[in-house]
Amino acid sequence: MLKLSNVSIELNNKSVIEKFSLELKRGEIVLLQGKTDVELEAFVGLLQGRLSPTEGLYEFMGEEVSRFSITKATSFRKSQLVYAKLREDFGLNITVEKLLQQPLKYSGIYPSKWKRRLEAVGQLLEIKALMQKDIAELNAMEAFKAYIGRGIILEPKLILVKNPIQLYTELKLTNIKLVVDKLKSLEIGICFLSTDNQLNGIVDEHYIL
Repeated sequence: MLKLSNVSIELNNKSVIEKFSLELKRGEIVLLQGKTDVELEAFVGLLQGRLSPTEGLYEFMGEEVSRFSITKATSFRKSQLVYAKLREDFGLNITVEKLLQQPLKYSGIYPSKWKRRLEAVGQLLEIKALMQKDIAELNAMEAFKAYIGRGIILEPKLILVKNPIQLYTELKLTNIKLVVDKLKSLEIGICFLSTDNQLNGIVDEHYIL
């Protein structure tokens, strides 16, 4: 599904990632461990097609990502390989339902079909009862599920999740694994990005940048 071949990235004439290779299958769960947040953000930019590799090749579903048209690259980031941010700058005074609706507004999916998507995600992640609650009212596990729900609402092939334990210190590996297992049942892959190896016990593969 996703293949990196000897990929290097430079930012401001400084090497950030050097000759890194990786191949992900559909529904695979992996941990990418970097030394710094700069490395992780650069890798997110690469995987989403916002940064082109200085060297090497990045392919998704057999196509070279750097050759995507602007329209295809935008669609790719919105619906195929989604960065599931676990917190946002807009604050916490937004309901779970409105959080999940955000990607749907710009997806081209008719509002008449939103209900089915919302119900499916709510049932899968067991957050149907939380739909009218503000994010600020949720505990760590509930908030984690809500943001993951937003990430999968368009049924992508892969989501990127950065530093979940650092952001939600109350989260336990067993809780995260419950969510991981639910996504695996849909063959949605997860690429965790972290500066430590705490998630190593719940992933299929562990890579070090």
